[in-house]
Amino acid sequence: MNELRQAEDQAKKAMTDAARLAEELRQEQDHASQIEKLRRALETQVKELQVRVDEAEAAALHGGRKTIQALEQRVRRVRSSTSVC
Repeated sequence: MNELRQAEDQAKKAMTDAARLAEELRQEQDHASQIEKLRRALETQVKELQVRVDEAEAAALHGGRKTIQALEQRVRRVRSSTSVC
Protein backbone atom coordinates (compact mmCIF):
# COMPACT_ATOMS: atom_id res chain seq x y z
CA MET A 1 0.00 0.00 0.00
CA ASN A 2 2.83 2.34 0.91
CA GLU A 3 4.59 1.62 -2.40
CA LEU A 4 1.41 2.44 -4.30
CA ARG A 5 1.13 5.80 -2.53
CA GLN A 6 4.78 6.57 -3.26
CA ALA A 7 4.28 5.66 -6.90
CA GLU A 8 1.21 7.93 -7.10
CA ASP A 9 3.13 10.77 -5.45
CA GLN A 10 5.99 10.31 -7.89
CA ALA A 11 3.55 10.27 -10.81
CA LYS A 12 1.88 13.48 -9.58
CA LYS A 13 5.28 15.12 -9.19
CA ALA A 14 6.32 13.99 -12.65
CA MET A 15 3.07 15.36 -14.13
CA THR A 16 3.55 18.67 -12.30
CA ASP A 17 7.14 18.88 -13.55
CA ALA A 18 6.04 18.04 -17.09
CA ALA A 19 3.33 20.72 -16.98
CA ARG A 20 5.83 23.29 -15.65
CA LEU A 21 8.37 22.37 -18.34
CA ALA A 22 5.69 22.56 -21.04
CA GLU A 23 4.75 26.05 -19.84
CA GLU A 24 8.40 27.15 -19.78
CA LEU A 25 8.84 25.78 -23.29
CA ARG A 26 5.76 27.66 -24.52
CA GLN A 27 7.05 30.88 -22.96
CA GLU A 28 10.48 30.43 -24.52
CA GLN A 29 8.91 29.71 -27.91
CA ASP A 30 6.78 32.86 -27.61
CA HIS A 31 9.86 34.85 -26.66
CA ALA A 32 11.85 33.40 -29.57
CA SER A 33 8.99 34.25 -31.93
CA GLN A 34 8.92 37.86 -30.69
CA ILE A 35 12.68 38.15 -31.05
CA GLU A 36 12.47 36.81 -34.61
CA LYS A 37 9.75 39.35 -35.50
CA LEU A 38 11.91 42.14 -34.08
CA ARG A 39 14.94 40.87 -35.99
CA ARG A 40 13.00 40.88 -39.27
CA ALA A 41 11.66 44.38 -38.57
CA LEU A 42 15.15 45.66 -37.81
CA GLU A 43 16.52 43.96 -40.91
CA THR A 44 13.89 45.74 -43.01
CA GLN A 45 14.70 49.02 -41.31
CA VAL A 46 18.41 48.57 -41.99
CA LYS A 47 17.69 47.92 -45.68
CA GLU A 48 15.52 51.04 -45.90
CA LEU A 49 18.16 53.14 -44.18
CA GLN A 50 20.85 51.79 -46.50
CA VAL A 51 18.76 52.89 -49.49
CA ARG A 52 18.44 56.36 -47.94
CA VAL A 53 22.19 56.52 -47.30
CA ASP A 54 22.91 55.49 -50.88
CA GLU A 55 20.51 58.14 -52.17
CA ALA A 56 22.05 60.80 -49.92
CA GLU A 57 25.57 59.86 -51.07
CA ALA A 58 24.50 60.03 -54.70
CA ALA A 59 22.85 63.42 -54.15
CA ALA A 60 25.93 64.73 -52.34
CA LEU A 61 28.18 63.50 -55.15
CA HIS A 62 25.95 65.10 -57.76
CA GLY A 63 25.77 68.33 -55.75
CA GLY A 64 29.54 68.30 -55.32
CA ARG A 65 30.01 67.99 -59.06
CA LYS A 66 27.69 70.93 -59.67
CA THR A 67 29.60 73.00 -57.12
CA ILE A 68 32.92 72.12 -58.77
CA GLN A 69 31.54 73.03 -62.20
CA ALA A 70 30.25 76.35 -60.88
CA LEU A 71 33.59 77.14 -59.26
CA GLU A 72 35.50 76.20 -62.40
CA GLN A 73 33.24 78.45 -64.43
CA ARG A 74 33.84 81.27 -61.96
CA VAL A 75 37.61 80.76 -62.19
CA ARG A 76 37.38 80.94 -65.98
CA ARG A 77 35.40 84.20 -65.76
CA VAL A 78 37.86 85.70 -63.32
CA ARG A 79 40.79 84.67 -65.49
CA SER A 80 39.17 86.03 -68.61
CA SER A 81 38.29 89.32 -66.89
CA THR A 82 41.85 89.67 -65.57
CA SER A 83 43.36 88.91 -68.94
CA VAL A 84 41.18 91.56 -70.57
CA CYS A 85 42.50 94.24 -68.23
